[in-house]
Amino acid sequence: MKTELYNIAQKHGFSVTTARSIEELEATLVVMTHKRTALPLYFLDRHDTNMTFAIGFRTAPTSDSGIFHILEHSVLCGSRRFPVKDPFSEMLKSSVSTYLNALTYPDRTVYPVSSKNGKAFLDLAEVYLDAVFHPLVLTEKNIFLQEGHRLELDEDGNVYHTGVVYNEMQGALAAVDDYAELNVDRLMFSGGTYGYDSGGTPEGIATLSHSDLVEAHKKYYHPTNGFIFLDGDVDLDRILSLINRYLDEFEKSEAYTALPRGRVAECPEMIGYHPDVPDGKCEIHICNDIESLSTREQLSGLLLIEDAICDANSSPLKERMLDSGLCENFSFYVNTSSKYPTLNAYISGVDEYRYSEAIELYRDTVRRIAESGIDRDALTASLNSFEFRARESDCGTFPKGIALMSAVTEAIVTGRDPVELLKYNDLYRDLRNKLSTEYFCDLLRAATQGSKEVRLVIKHGDMPSGNVPTPPLTDELAKRLRSEADALTRWQRTPDPDEALASVPVLKREDLDPKINKIPTKISTRDGATVLYHPISTGGISYVDIYFDCSDINEDDLPYLSLLATVYPELHTRKHSSYEFSNLVKRHLGNLTTSTAAIKRGDEGRIFFTVKASLLDTEKRVAPELIRELIFDSLLDDTDIVNTVIAQLAINIPTRLNNGAHRYAINRAAARYDVLDAIKERTSGIEFLRALKRISEDSELRSRLPKKFEEIRTAFFRRERLTVAFTGEEDESLASKLVELIPSGACPCGACRVSLLPERNEYVSISSPVFFTALMSNFKKCAGAEYHGGFSAVGTIMSLELLWNKIRVEGGAYDTGFIARANSGGIGYYSYRDPSPIRSIDVFFGAAKELEGLAKADGFELEKYIIGSVGSADTVTTPRSDGALENINYLSGITYDDRVRYLSQLVELTPEELSRLAGIIAKSLTRGTTCILGDKDALTSLGVSEDSIISI
Repeated sequence: MKTELYNIAQKHGFSVTTARSIEELEATLVVMTHKRTALPLYFLDRHDTNMTFAIGFRTAPTSDSGIFHILEHSVLCGSRRFPVKDPFSEMLKSSVSTYLNALTYPDRTVYPVSSKNGKAFLDLAEVYLDAVFHPLVLTEKNIFLQEGHRLELDEDGNVYHTGVVYNEMQGALAAVDDYAELNVDRLMFSGGTYGYDSGGTPEGIATLSHSDLVEAHKKYYHPTNGFIFLDGDVDLDRILSLINRYLDEFEKSEAYTALPRGRVAECPEMIGYHPDVPDGKCEIHICNDIESLSTREQLSGLLLIEDAICDANSSPLKERMLDSGLCENFSFYVNTSSKYPTLNAYISGVDEYRYSEAIELYRDTVRRIAESGIDRDALTASLNSFEFRARESDCGTFPKGIALMSAVTEAIVTGRDPVELLKYNDLYRDLRNKLSTEYFCDLLRAATQGSKEVRLVIKHGDMPSGNVPTPPLTDELAKRLRSEADALTRWQRTPDPDEALASVPVLKREDLDPKINKIPTKISTRDGATVLYHPISTGGISYVDIYFDCSDINEDDLPYLSLLATVYPELHTRKHSSYEFSNLVKRHLGNLTTSTAAIKRGDEGRIFFTVKASLLDTEKRVAPELIRELIFDSLLDDTDIVNTVIAQLAINIPTRLNNGAHRYAINRAAARYDVLDAIKERTSGIEFLRALKRISEDSELRSRLPKKFEEIRTAFFRRERLTVAFTGEEDESLASKLVELIPSGACPCGACRVSLLPERNEYVSISSPVFFTALMSNFKKCAGAEYHGGFSAVGTIMSLELLWNKIRVEGGAYDTGFIARANSGGIGYYSYRDPSPIRSIDVFFGAAKELEGLAKADGFELEKYIIGSVGSADTVTTPRSDGALENINYLSGITYDDRVRYLSQLVELTPEELSRLAGIIAKSLTRGTTCILGDKDALTSLGVSEDSIISI
């Protein structure tokens, strides 16, 4: 450790307590302590141009009030140094962050930010430091009413609850998986930290007062109870100086490190009800306490066991559960993210009168596996796979520093060693040495036999009413609520003073270096196939992406193409069982996956079947044969396996809908205008889910699947339709082997011919009392316009100014945004966990006119939105994500010059051009249509007739 670091730390009130090397990250974790307040600071000293800062606090909930969640929202609504109502959105408008968020965990609250720009990094850190230590919410109750909860009167004079967090959690807890997680935790950790919902339940949130929030801030948001994380190429002198300036305002206080475990509920089994569980069926959640097995080696060993015995349908534990006929799906997983880890099993699609049999079968199967032994080859394969992913350390476009922050802060609050959490060489060596022993069987026995167990059985039925009781309406209450609502609205609509806005740090254009990263690409042909090379440094890993052009597939067969991609990994091959082949892949490759990719080239829609593999360069000899075996030797006529996968997909439809509701709404509305969005709708949208439901319920349709799959493989998986891309070291022999393995003989492919959905408003039923709404059109089809880089700035203005204020701030929705798709021309808006979709749609239709007025207003600061939009385009990438993006650009016909042109259009955007873009939006939306997702009762309350609601 450099002497300079010690000197810098001491200069700014810190002392270095430890400095430990982490060779796996080529890093040193330096732990410092602030002398005045005893706040610990963890600096991961490693090379990364994307710098990360996070400040966090130990926040262990003692109720379901969501107090720390609401506090997380509220402190970002203005502070002493930055007295604007929403500095968070102001920074998003004009920052160049690669990550900017706040996170409420079950045991901590963290405010992380990352940026590649040194000035922006310091500015963002200062905004967060001021926000957490000196928030305006301590004196401004309106912030609490807006972000937390409040009572309001509707047009008919009825009292109801609303608020951003209140509405967020109404939507979150309506999903069956969130409902299950909450109630399992209640059973296992009753009265303890993890037995409460840190996000808050609607009932709990409604009990919280502003004074409760103020007291919680005073108690928990103190430096002594906090911690700071730094990562990357930070200017340590400047960031420590900034941090010390804030910390020196405080004296040492108390750190609230206790995380009470609570107790296992007296009755360890609970019966619950949820409408997403099919009538006559149930799902079972079994949770075992494994607190006594909480060392890093033990938990990692359990994760290996999980992967070895339950990763695929053919894995021993999962196979026996599925083959029994007692259930339609099963999973088995270890939760290691809390101080008190658990082992969990999830059994779904069980006849409700046979749930005891399913539970006993699970227990018996685990006992048998532990006694007879876990397949050593499977454990070895899982260990190889885990080690590959650890060494690859690929977070995609998610900043690595944020992932490391999450791991380090978890270790801080749970009392674990962050260095040991980040190191893995010794861990995997020690686990490998135990493969020939009884260690893993002993571990499985200890985790499941004799440990405390709880069970949640969820049957079909209505959940407890989400309607939180409201006080009886009296004249006095009505008067008070109207007065509070008027005061809140006035406060929300009062513009921030110019001097307050001026306090928020913004970058200038000269602070930016806008450029488009050019990925080297070599294009060639080999025996009728197209070969792409991206010769970039990958640290000894090769990425292989195979694309088969299936664009001339029949429209009705598009769902089958998507299903085939899902079924492939579960199939036996001519040489190996599915279990054996899966272990071969884990042993030799990083991964081997299949999927579909829809793109648009010019006016033509295209659909590709993709096969992707990652591997160490030392495994290039084995990879081509494994890829060939997957594609051409998989037994597509194994109806038992295919039917099992279909049943698993079908039973998971409600969860998929709830988890991605706004995306489903957007894509369905957009599919009325362009072929690309229509393809996506049939391969991954609501139309695909409807097709999946039909197939799952019709044995005749299922019986045709093997033939349909074979027709697709025979027609489309041919050399003439092949594009194969390599990212990493250039290797002609690998390319030749892969191309040679693909048979030739395909006819030329044409464009995808897919009918568009009818242009009409639609409503889809899901289990959510709040709504997910999209209004979409198409600027190419409805306005005759082309994509312009300035749409990126339009998105920033719309999402963080016009829509944000009316839909999120005033309307109480959790999120809202604007969309403009360069490829398909789709354009429009969405809202997320929104209590008032009709109001939001009115805002959507009026937003273009407001944008035009804003563009023509005197003093309009367009530059800050341009800067924020340029910054948001400068994302974190990895070799894998760079290569994948370049492949899609090639297939789509998007050139480097196109991307440079879009960036230039953005940087050079003028108010006049912005006004023109507003006109394009307005013209497009004259043919705009909506799609709203929400539960049936909520939809009918909007005046929607029951017979017009789509149920899947």
